[in-house]
Amino acid sequence: MGLVITKYEDSINNNVVFDISKFDYSYDGDTFPADAATDFDNVLLEMGDIYNVLRPSDTDDAMGDISATANSSFRIYAIKLGLTKKDRLIHNIGIAVTGLMKVYVKPVYTLTSAGVDTEYVVKEGDIFVDKNSKKWRMVKILHEPEIEQEEIYKKFLVQSINLGGSK
Repeated sequence: MGLVITKYEDSINNNVVFDISKFDYSYDGDTFPADAATDFDNVLLEMGDIYNVLRPSDTDDAMGDISATANSSFRIYAIKLGLTKKDRLIHNIGIAVTGLMKVYVKPVYTLTSAGVDTEYVVKEGDIFVDKNSKKWRMVKILHEPEIEQEEIYKKFLVQSINLGGSK
C-alpha cells in the first residue's frame, strides 16, 4: 500500500507543483482489509479449534404447524474464550452467568464439496458444538468490525444449553 499525493504540472515553468490540500491524495493498491482478514484467519488456525455448527430447520405442514425439525451441520474454525469484566461492562451483560462465553468466528465459511462451493454464515440461534460435545447456543452478536465495508470477524455471546461450566 502506498500513498499517492496529487501533483499538478506547471507547464509554463516546467515544474511539478504539489497541492497543499490534505484531501488531494489516494491510496495505491490498498490491501489492508484483505490483509486484516488473512491475519484473522491465521490467528484462527493457530489458536482456534474445529467446531460443528448445528442449524435447526423446521418443516411446516399445510396448516402452518411444525411437522418436523432437522439439523443441518457444518464445520468451522473458531476461538472460544471466557468473559472478562470489560466484556460484561461494554456489552451490558451484567453479572457473570454460569455457562456464558464469547466466540470469535469468520464472517463467511466456504466449504467445497465435489467442486461446488457452499458458503455458510454463523448466525444467532445456531448451536455450537465443541470438542467435548458440549452444546452452546449463539445468543447474541456482540461485535462485527469492518474495514472499508469488508467484515473481518464476528464476536458472539454463547450460552451453554445444559447450563454447564464455561470450560
